[in-house]
Amino acid sequence: MQISFRDEVEKLKLNTDNKFFEDIEKYIQLLQKWNKIHNLTRMNLDEILSSIVDSIIPFQNINFSSLVDIGSGAGFPAIPIAILYREKKITLVEPIKKKSSFLYYIKTSLKLSNTTVISQRVENIDIEIPDLVTSRAVTDVKTLLEITTNIRREKTNLLFYKGSNLQNELRGLDLNYEIINRGNRNYLMIKA
Repeated sequence: MQISFRDEVEKLKLNTDNKFFEDIEKYIQLLQKWNKIHNLTRMNLDEILSSIVDSIIPFQNINFSSLVDIGSGAGFPAIPIAILYREKKITLVEPIKKKSSFLYYIKTSLKLSNTTVISQRVENIDIEIPDLVTSRAVTDVKTLLEITTNIRREKTNLLFYKGSNLQNELRGLDLNYEIINRGNRNYLMIKA
């Protein structure tokens, strides 16, 4: 594992230990192996490492007990979060079979007993309501709000990992939110 990655993660106000880094390394190896056959992502190693950091950065300031990640894809942000918070309930929703199969394989390989993988569209699932919903690179804010109505209530917070178009996506929406900016990344926290 690259030293600068470990240094960057250890600077965060998170409870990372050797087990976290061992599991992250195994996740990266499995992602690269599966990617050669199943084309899960176009990311190179540096982009994967950056995406792992990107996944966990907002959690320096977020408390939750259960989380549902929409469109988990190759596992960002949900897998790094599940590795970091093994005591929290994490649900990954990914309708594309090859991606949900990969996520299930990761769950099993890393013994993530806190993690559930659902291979359906979010609009069609019936689950226990979480206190946090996350999504990265799925769709615009308005659509995310529409497709998640069945998995959130008045006390559910939302964390959307957004790019530079965020201000345009927020136009016309009446929300209680905070934006945390990191380079080209905008973390949109919509508070209950």
